[in-house]
Amino acid sequence: METCTPAEAIKELTKRGLTQKRIAALTGVNQSTLSRIATGEISDPKYSAAVRILNLLILTGQTEQNKRAEK
Repeated sequence: METCTPAEAIKELTKRGLTQKRIAALTGVNQSTLSRIATGEISDPKYSAAVRILNLLILTGQTEQNKRAEK
């Protein structure tokens, strides 16, 4: 199983086309907090924020797999 930090998850989500504003809307984590996590200013975010960010990464990965499977 591959591990991922919240900062890495934010970077991957932006690679997948989500803006930090959209990630904030989907996770309930403030956009400025997301930015501070992504840049390393916050290296140990609250557990609840980390879980929401990582869950979104998992969900978007599943969505991408489903789209590929439909083709």
